[in-house]
Parts: sequence; C-alpha cells; structure tokens
Amino acid sequence: MEVTGWLIPGATILGLVLLLSAVILVRRWLRRRRKPQWMEPDLRIEVGRLELRPVPELPKLLFHGEPVRLDIVVFAPAGRTGTLPHPQEWPMLAEAIAPGLMRVVQTHEPQFIRWPPQLSVNGFIRQFFRNVVLPGDRGRGTPFCGAVGPARGPEGQLFLVGMIMHADHPLFLAVEEVESETMWRRLIEVRTI
Repeated sequence: MEVTGWLIPGATILGLVLLLSAVILVRRWLRRRRKPQWMEPDLRIEVGRLELRPVPELPKLLFHGEPVRLDIVVFAPAGRTGTLPHPQEWPMLAEAIAPGLMRVVQTHEPQFIRWPPQLSVNGFIRQFFRNVVLPGDRGRGTPFCGAVGPARGPEGQLFLVGMIMHADHPLFLAVEEVESETMWRRLIEVRTI
C-alpha cells in the first residue's frame, strides 16, 4: 500500500513535466517554421559626419550659382520593374542629369548609394527627406545643400536621384525638390573653364 501511495502523485507530476516539455518543444518548432519578417534596409545617411573636403576649382559644379563639391549620389530605380544599369555605368547616368556632370563625378569622387526601387517620385522624395539627415534646418545656414527628384537616363529610362553637396562656406540653400527631369539643368551647372 505504501508504494501505490506515492506512485500515483509521482506519475502525475512526471506526466505534467512530460506534457510541459512537449508543449515547449512544439512551440520552438513552430517558431522556427515561421517565415522571417521583412526588414526594411537602413537608408539613413548622416550628412553631418561627412568629411568636408575642399571644393575643386575645375570642373566647377554650381548649385544655384554657388560652387559646391558633390559628396553623395543616391540612385533608385523608378517603379516596380524599373532597373538601373551596372554601377560602372552610373557616371553615364550622371551625365544624363546635366552635361559635364560625369567629369565632376570623376574629380569630386562622390559616394554612390543604391536604394531599392521606388513606386513613385513623391514617395522617393519623402523617403529621401526622412533618411538624409542634414544639419540645421534641412541644411540652411550650413555648408550642405542638395537636390532630389526624377531624371531620365541615356536610353530614356526614368530613374530617381538625390544629391548631397557642400560649399566652402555656410549657405542659405536647402534641399531642392526637382519636379521634372528637365529642372536639373536649371539647378546645377558644370563649368570646365
């Protein structure tokens, strides 16, 4: 009689331990089978941390008539099916934005950054303003300025571009929204002499 007195409670405890272990194992197994969640890529660019190298004399890049150095160029394909050429061809995309910009790229040596495809021009512009952190009031009163908007490649394909530049002195310019691909030529100019 004494053996059965502790056998039933012991078997009950052992059964509960086994049941709890089985539940834990099943939950771990189900957790591993879940599809991984989509992580948004980190697109933030801290402009205030850039090294302010001198603005080259030639070729001279002018933004609203102010000599500037091109620091960062962000490219993104337009639309779900949009594509960008191979990174080695990106200087040609720069030339499509403004004549002479390819020579500026060769001299200024900006950092090129590829962003994921953007569904709309306005969405890209909003994303750019959220992720590109300019010091001060969007760059006003600092050496930094920029432009963001659509451009058209040499083969007529639409792509999206954002540029960050700096001058040798504080500017009261900010980041300009480029409404159409033809507006780039009114904002930036390249002088080779």
